[in-house]
Amino acid sequence: MHSIIGIQLFKLKKLTKISTWTFLILHSAIWIAVGQETDMGLDNNPVLNKAESYYLNTSLANQRQNFDFNKKKTAFISLNTGINLKSKNSYFKYYCNKTDSADNRNIKLIVLDSKQKRETNGFDVVVVFDSRKKKIDDRKIEKIIHKLAECEKAKPPYLYQLGLDSNPILTKLESEYFNNEFKNHNATIDFTKMKIGFFSGPSGDRIRSKKDYFDSVKNRLGGCNHASQDYIIALTNEEKIESGGYDLIIVSWSKIIPTDKERMIQELRKNP
Repeated sequence: MHSIIGIQLFKLKKLTKISTWTFLILHSAIWIAVGQETDMGLDNNPVLNKAESYYLNTSLANQRQNFDFNKKKTAFISLNTGINLKSKNSYFKYYCNKTDSADNRNIKLIVLDSKQKRETNGFDVVVVFDSRKKKIDDRKIEKIIHKLAECEKAKPPYLYQLGLDSNPILTKLESEYFNNEFKNHNATIDFTKMKIGFFSGPSGDRIRSKKDYFDSVKNRLGGCNHASQDYIIALTNEEKIESGGYDLIIVSWSKIIPTDKERMIQELRKNP
């Protein structure tokens, strides 16, 4: 297969009479463009990375006019059924069909003015997709900006500094996040520098990393959903030692209240 491709490229090179350097540059550009796709949607931070900026600048060239997506804070909204905010991660993983044209997906851009930026906590642009040729008039834009602004209010200002590693010992900001989240549940726990074990799943039996937990939180808040549904399982002093120094277990999105604490402790012991 490789040899056939090589022969075809060689024929193309010879027929078009392009120089060796031009051929190599074009060949490299193809692989750079392909490789960039793997760098899109890696996180939920709405500020675009280099690959995401390049892709949107290229694919939306006809719509963006002089607007440059480079490092812009970008919101993604589907108008398929109502006004549905999607996280950057979700857009590039599930909604961005790279073989579709912008016209096929009915993609439209709303470049925010200074007032709208203040209202939405600094967003520069909204990518609206699946509009099904619905007219996006001033009233619709007003509703979109309002929805985006309301969703931003639910996010802690330090959201994208959480879960940057999988170290189970909480950072200062991660401790602050949990202290704020659980104070509404009449919890009297101080999470400062705690070592937390995370589990999830319908039965609460799947161990997960701290990074995975916060990636889910960021993705859900980015889509204007509740951050998480958690159970706290306290450990005795003996259980803390047995687990390898963990202070608490947090179980997310379990359909039942987990009771097999001993099995969880053994799982944590294997994942210090």
